[in-house]
Amino acid sequence: MKILHVTLLVGFVVLSATTAQAQFGLYGSPEMLNLQESTATPAAYTSYATPELVRPIPPYASHEVAASTPKPPAPPVPAGGEKTPDRPSVVDQMLSESCEPADCGCADCGCGTTYGTFGGVTGWFERAIAGGCQTQPVWYASVSTLVLGRDKANQLWTTCDAGDVTTKLSGTQDINMAWQWGGEIRFGRRFCGCGHRALEAVYWTTEPFTGRLMTRNGAAQVDSPLNFDDIFFGGAAADLWFNGADEHLLQRRNEFHNVEINMVHYPAFCEGSGYWDFSWLAGVRYFRFEEELLFGSVRAGGTWSHGADQAYLTDQIENNLIGFQLGCDAGYRVAPQWRLFVAPRFGVYDNHIRNFFELHLGDATRATQTAYPGEVYPVSSHKDVLSFLGQIDLGMQWQFSQRWSAKVGYRVVAITGVGLADNQIPNQVADIPTINNIDTNADLILHGAFVGVEYNF
Repeated sequence: MKILHVTLLVGFVVLSATTAQAQFGLYGSPEMLNLQESTATPAAYTSYATPELVRPIPPYASHEVAASTPKPPAPPVPAGGEKTPDRPSVVDQMLSESCEPADCGCADCGCGTTYGTFGGVTGWFERAIAGGCQTQPVWYASVSTLVLGRDKANQLWTTCDAGDVTTKLSGTQDINMAWQWGGEIRFGRRFCGCGHRALEAVYWTTEPFTGRLMTRNGAAQVDSPLNFDDIFFGGAAADLWFNGADEHLLQRRNEFHNVEINMVHYPAFCEGSGYWDFSWLAGVRYFRFEEELLFGSVRAGGTWSHGADQAYLTDQIENNLIGFQLGCDAGYRVAPQWRLFVAPRFGVYDNHIRNFFELHLGDATRATQTAYPGEVYPVSSHKDVLSFLGQIDLGMQWQFSQRWSAKVGYRVVAITGVGLADNQIPNQVADIPTINNIDTNADLILHGAFVGVEYNF
C-alpha cells in the first residue's frame, strides 16, 4: 500500500511540475501558451505510465507546441479551490494510511489508526490482541491449569464420647480435602470494527474434591449427637449401630463444572490510548456443584468387612445454576508486553437443586421410621431458588510473541443460595418432612491460582 502511495505521489509531482512549466513559461515568459490543436495520436503516447516531460518554449521561439508532444492532463482541483487549513490536499489524502478490510477478513476495520502506543513504543498487545486490524487474528484459543480449594461448611457434629455426649470428637468440618488440579479451555472468534467484538465459549472443571476421616475413642466406644430415635433396621433400633459403636466414618466428595458463552466487547486501540484498556462482556453461564456426604458407623464387636455390621447415612445434593452474567476486564500496561489485569463478573441464576437422602445398612437393608407415618427412606426432593454467583480474576499477562501470550493469576468464585449436604441432615434423623424441605441458606467459595497460554490465529 505504501509503495503504491509513493508511486502515485511521484507521478503527481511530476505531472504538476510539467503542467506548471508548460503553462507559466518558467524560462521567462509570463503569458499563457498557445496550444496547437491536433487530431493525431502519436504512437509513442499510448500510456501515462512513463510520460515524457513537456519542454516549455523559450521566449524567443514561436509559441507553438508540436503535435507530437501533447501535454498530460492537469490533475483535478478539489471542490473549493486550493488547499485550506481545514481541507486536506490531494497529497495529504494520498499519504494518509487506511485500514484495509481484507487484512483481517472483516467487513469494516474501522478506526484508521491501527496501533496503540506505550510511552511512544507500539506494544504487541495492541497488535495481537485488541487493536491493529491489519495484523489482528480472527480466532483465539487458550488453555489454563487451575489449582483450587473450597471453604468449609458449617460444623455438623457427628461423633462424641460415649460416656459424655458434651465431649465432641469430630464433625463434618474436620474432613480435610486437599486442593485439586483443574483445567480451563477458552475458544473464541473476533469480529472487527471500530468497536471490536468476540464470541467465546469457556469450560473449566477440577478433579473431584475428596476427604475421609475415621474416628475412634481409644478402648472406649463412640456415640453420635444426632438423634436416631424411632428409626429401625429390620426391626432393630438404629441406636445399636450409631451409639456405643467401635468407630465412625466421615467421607465427602465434591465435583464442579462451569460452562459459559459470552459476547465480549472491547474498543479498538488507537494512537494515544495510553496505559489503560477496558473491555466488557455479557453472556449466559451454567455452573454445576455436586456434593456427597457419608456418615458411617460399625457396631460394637462388628467389622467393616461385614455388611450387616455397618450403617450408613448419606446425602447427595446437586446444584444446577443457569443464568445471565455481566463482567469486564480492566488492564494496566506496565511495559509494552506486560499487562496487569482485574476481571470481575457477576450473575443472577436460577438454581435447580436436587437432593437424595438415604439411610441403610451395608447389606442394603433400608431404614424405617415410626415418627412420621407414611414417610419412607430414601427421601428424594427438588427445589428452585434464586442464587448469585460472582467471580474475580487478578493477574498478569505477558505477550511474548506476535500471536502467543501467557498469564498467571488468582481466582475467587463465590456463590450464595446453594444447598450443602451438611445442612440437609437434621438433628432428629427421623424428621423426613424437614429433609424434604431443602435448606439453601448456605454459600460456597472456591479460590486458587491459574496459569495458562493463549494463541491467536
